[in-house]
Order: sequence, then C-alpha cells, then structure tokens
Amino acid sequence: MKPGDVFLVASDGLTGMVDDRRLQQLLLARSGPGRIVDALIAEANNRGGLDNITAIVVQVDSLDDVPNV
Repeated sequence: MKPGDVFLVASDGLTGMVDDRRLQQLLLARSGPGRIVDALIAEANNRGGLDNITAIVVQVDSLDDVPNV
C-alpha cells in the first residue's frame, strides 16, 4: 500500500451494473471518497440500478512508520 492508492469494496449491485473500465475512471477522479461513492452509486442507478448498491472507497493519503514490536 502506498499514498495515492484507492480501494473499492462493493456489492454486485454496483459491479453488476457498471463495467470495470468505468469503475476505474470514477475511482481515479480527483475527488474525495464520499464524492466518488456518490458518483459510483449514481452511475449504477443511471444504468438501471437493479439491485441494492453498496460502495466503500478508501483513499490512502499517507503512511506512518509502524514501529517494530
């Protein structure tokens, strides 16, 4: 994991409605995680929203050194 990484945890209500290429475009947008989630859900709804849509987006801003224990 490194700063700038973006992770998506989503239900099939999102991934079944939005293709991988479009998901990537939305995830790489220069927006905060909340806005990205809103855009992902809106995209799935615009494509029919046939199932419950769940999305969690995590953006890594920085990493602190973890001391060795």
